[in-house]
Amino acid sequence: MEAVGIAASIAGLVLAVQECYKIVNKHVGSSKIQSEEIKQMHSTLRQFLTVVGGFRAVLEASQEDEDRFNRMGRLGDVMTVCRKILEEIIAYEDDDRLKKLIRGAKFDKRLKQSMTELHDAKVLLNLAISAEQDIIIAETNKFLHQVGETVENVFETVQATAEKMDDIRGRFQSQEDVEEKRKILDWISTRTFGPIQTDLLNRLQEGTGEWFLEAEPFQTWQTSACENDQILFGPGSLGSGKTMITAAVIEHLHQKHKDQAGIAISYVFCNYKNRELDDSITLLRCLLRQIVDVLPSVPESLKEMHKKEELLTLKKVSGLLQEAASKCSNCFIIVDALDEFQSSSHQNCMSLLSEITKARAHAKVFATSRPIPRICSFFEGRLSQEIRATHNDLDTVLESHIARCSRVLDRDVSLRDEVEATIIGAVNGMFLLAQLYLNRFDGILTVREVKNTLKSLREHSTEARLADEDDNDWQLDVLSHAYDDTMSRIRAKKGEHRDIALNAIKWITHARRPLQPSQLQEAMVIRPKDTEFDQEAVADIDDILSVCEGLVVVDGEADIVRLHHYAAQEYFERTREKHFPDGEFEISGTCATYLSLESIRCYKEACGICKDNGGTKPKDAIGTRLLWYVAPHWGYHVRRSSRVHAQVQSLLSSSELTDTLSDVMNIFVAQHICEKASPLHLAAYFGADTLLQSLIDGYGSVYEEDKSGETPLCYAIKGGWESTVRLLLENGATVCSSISYGLLNHPGYSSALPLRLAVGHGHIEIFQILAREMDEDLEIACWVRHELDGEMLSLACARGLREHAKLLLERGADPNWVAKYHQCYQAVYIGSSTVLGLELVWDEIPSDSKEGCRERPLANAIKASDLELIDILMEAEATVPEVEDESIDFGLLGSAQLLAHAAFHDAMQSVQFLLDKGVSINQGNWVGHSVLSASAKVGKVDNVKILLDLGADVESRDAQGRSPLSHAVGEYGCPDVVRLLLEHGADPESIDDEGRNPLSIAVEQGPDGMAEVLLDHGCRVNVADNGGRTPISYCWLDARRIKTLIKHGADLTVKDHIGRTLLMHAVLAADNEYFFNTEIVDLLLKDHQALLYEEDSFGRSPFAVAIAYHKQEVVEHLLLYAGNPFAGGEKFSKPVFLAAELGNEALCSQFLQRAIDLHHVIPGEIRESLDRTLTSQAGFHSFLRMWSKPCSICLSPVVFTETYHYSKLPFDTLLDLLKSEEDAASSG
Repeated sequence: MEAVGIAASIAGLVLAVQECYKIVNKHVGSSKIQSEEIKQMHSTLRQFLTVVGGFRAVLEASQEDEDRFNRMGRLGDVMTVCRKILEEIIAYEDDDRLKKLIRGAKFDKRLKQSMTELHDAKVLLNLAISAEQDIIIAETNKFLHQVGETVENVFETVQATAEKMDDIRGRFQSQEDVEEKRKILDWISTRTFGPIQTDLLNRLQEGTGEWFLEAEPFQTWQTSACENDQILFGPGSLGSGKTMITAAVIEHLHQKHKDQAGIAISYVFCNYKNRELDDSITLLRCLLRQIVDVLPSVPESLKEMHKKEELLTLKKVSGLLQEAASKCSNCFIIVDALDEFQSSSHQNCMSLLSEITKARAHAKVFATSRPIPRICSFFEGRLSQEIRATHNDLDTVLESHIARCSRVLDRDVSLRDEVEATIIGAVNGMFLLAQLYLNRFDGILTVREVKNTLKSLREHSTEARLADEDDNDWQLDVLSHAYDDTMSRIRAKKGEHRDIALNAIKWITHARRPLQPSQLQEAMVIRPKDTEFDQEAVADIDDILSVCEGLVVVDGEADIVRLHHYAAQEYFERTREKHFPDGEFEISGTCATYLSLESIRCYKEACGICKDNGGTKPKDAIGTRLLWYVAPHWGYHVRRSSRVHAQVQSLLSSSELTDTLSDVMNIFVAQHICEKASPLHLAAYFGADTLLQSLIDGYGSVYEEDKSGETPLCYAIKGGWESTVRLLLENGATVCSSISYGLLNHPGYSSALPLRLAVGHGHIEIFQILAREMDEDLEIACWVRHELDGEMLSLACARGLREHAKLLLERGADPNWVAKYHQCYQAVYIGSSTVLGLELVWDEIPSDSKEGCRERPLANAIKASDLELIDILMEAEATVPEVEDESIDFGLLGSAQLLAHAAFHDAMQSVQFLLDKGVSINQGNWVGHSVLSASAKVGKVDNVKILLDLGADVESRDAQGRSPLSHAVGEYGCPDVVRLLLEHGADPESIDDEGRNPLSIAVEQGPDGMAEVLLDHGCRVNVADNGGRTPISYCWLDARRIKTLIKHGADLTVKDHIGRTLLMHAVLAADNEYFFNTEIVDLLLKDHQALLYEEDSFGRSPFAVAIAYHKQEVVEHLLLYAGNPFAGGEKFSKPVFLAAELGNEALCSQFLQRAIDLHHVIPGEIRESLDRTLTSQAGFHSFLRMWSKPCSICLSPVVFTETYHYSKLPFDTLLDLLKSEEDAASSG
């Protein structure tokens, strides 16, 4: 590496080691990681950081010694190696591996090796600080030889999830590119599967699974280019080892292609407990992230979406996945356990992946699943290889584990061989069953007991096969028998061991989401009628697992406790009532007891909720971790229980506990639970009908309102509980109940809230119930029902709810409905009791006060670009709104506004629909924006091309006189769109009503490269707008753009209409929360020092402004160019006297010293004048800085109280006051 590059390399290395040190530092002393290795890692990084800093200092000090500085260039490769080591450690944190893999005595060997290499590098750098040339070169060569001849060889086997990281990062031009890519990857998905793959590889027995890699279908899948050979399906029964085979396939592909660039290996492991992969779009985003990570640069289309924060729909993600795969020389996509993925998404997901293989000849898909018919049908005609544990695989696994089960088997080799043979013969290729059978021998003390167990295994296996040999369900029966036997052994345990095991399995099988280990530990502590949390009763998680007979495991990657296999989950779903008949009842009582504890009653202190974190992020304190599960879910256990636990009744009968409970729930489920929710609200929210009925009997009313005015009926609707809604209506709840709190009390909202909630949450059955109830309510006028139906239709169209829209149209809702706002209608919404009286005066109300439109159903459907919904409305005779109906006063979306809106949101199908209906392509909306301007504004190249081909006017103007080109150069614009418009005749000098040309807008708002496109097409750089500002005055924060404009002849000294120069703008910016750009100041003053004293129309110079606003950093930098402040007359000495008037003695001293340094003799009268001014202002400098601000015109200090007083006056009064003060001053 060249010596000139060492400094940059050292700088990057320092940043990397600092970030790495922070990552490791936060794990030191953690309760989850008690490891000597990570402490050593922490110490190594700290020492390495110190040495790197010392080497950096020596390097900078050696720059004058050219020979020595160049000799250090040999250390450049060491810098590269160290940087790579640190980046890999940082990657471990990104994948959540560091804190998951390092537990107790376990420590990843690769990280250990990294620490050794860093230690060696530290020794080498220490030596380099004082060593001679020969020693440096010798030790450097020795170090590089130890860690590998090239950087790529150092980490060729590190982490299976990062494909060719060295090659990828080597292509980036700067650290900013790396950071940008990381942000985009995290935006796509934060879910990675590298830690799971690493964990599986650690558990993969050497020599197992090789048969699958050697099988003909797998070999064909790897090498064939035939379309039917691009997808390989691996069906396998429960527990056959599908996930282990998947891990072996991924590792095989990594090893095979490790030296090849452009190879993407993207994979996901589906899991029944993983709720993060709950739909096709989430899974595809995980795959997309991994493929993009391999590419040398992020596709431009993806960059644009990220910049504009566009919503990644399934269609967009699918397209991006195809685009990313097309940029790879080869792309492997692997999906494990497709049967554990959400059932409704199987077909959709695989269809999308199949499309990728068709679009790309080098894209290949491998998927595993149980042989479920609906999944297998998709893979008919594709390559297929059944997955089952072979005899050799089972023998290898059993041999490594069987001796540890029992000392009897450890001593008796022949008996051990018999057990192995029996298990292999009984499991028929099922690893899971082999594990369960092996557990039966755990702790056996005698040979007789071993033989009895063997006999039992043989008998049941034979019976199961004979009973189900026709339908192959014997495997399920054998597994069920094995789990039954395991539960029997658990129940046979004594005392506390039995209770802990059963309690743990009960919680895991009944919990609505996976529990963390600490949460399960706390759940084990709670006993009926506890009032305090007993920390001494907390059992260690390993002890809890040890009594569960292998059924419960800790998923280190996800930090949850779960059942050991999907088969166990299915078993307990079938037999839960058998093993835990009162499971929900008991858990609901435990939750209620927990919520009644003193520590939870004082939750604000116990959870550490404070103003610093907004009151929404409780501290992870001992005894409160279970609160993260109980607070959002306790009511669901009450709902699923056939009776109400006494602890639940006790909890809700106390007003103090209920207030605390609603406050706690407001924190954890704030979007649904409001403060001061009553027990009725909470029961309705969870749909706990039995509890709700008992509460209604006690309350005698269902009209309770929470702090926001919502009734229990609203809570039941939000939860989607149909039976609860019926229960509340039967007990007197009404659809049009009044809401009179705050902003909810506005026309069209209050009484319609239940209906709005039913539509907004997509609960069509509940909406039908409410609609029938409303129809039967004789107090609700017909025209009110009509308005509500229309409003709900509009809302349904906005949400894309087609079934709701059909139902409402069938009810007679007007497809051309528009809202009516007037005093009469508002009064009706506030309370139905006034309907009769208001109907009498309806006809007397002026028509112009009745009309006023917004949110037409068709407009909402067009905005959502839902063509099917549009067709439904058109069949119901909906009409496209006329252009002349548009009114900004009522927020109406007319046809032109809809056209622009659809184009802005990339809904070109809606654009085409409107054009087909006769809407003019060049019609502007209420602010004059045409559809072309809207598309150009968001940088949609393809859409702009389509519109231009359809005849869109490239020179149309909006209400501000801006053309499509002026919109295209803005913040969200795209240079390709600008080029396209210019090619179609757009005027690069089009001036808007403010006198600004496109270049002026581009340099202020546009992305990089936009100004260059305009300049290449002849756009002028010195055109002044109506305020006298040229384009260069709008880019006072961007030195690169200023240089571009200077290169094309921009005038740096030009002033606007109030005399401000570019330098003045740069100085003023430092007072408006922008940073002070010294590079721009240097650029301006290098050849134009006179700009420093150039005054604007108010007599203010940049120097004087900096002094008046106390910008010390700015003043000190400007002093470098100030010259002699006493050599040019009053104009140059004014800043000095301004500093004196402000009492800034230190600054005056700097000015005087500046004159002395320039050998200038300061006249005595000037010195005396300065001294007098400073003396008169003595002690006022700090006061002025604290209690005053400079006048925007004369820069004199104005006390804040006076400023506030004048700012409260009307503008005309203030002008009169100022004029009177001026007259008084002129008259003496």
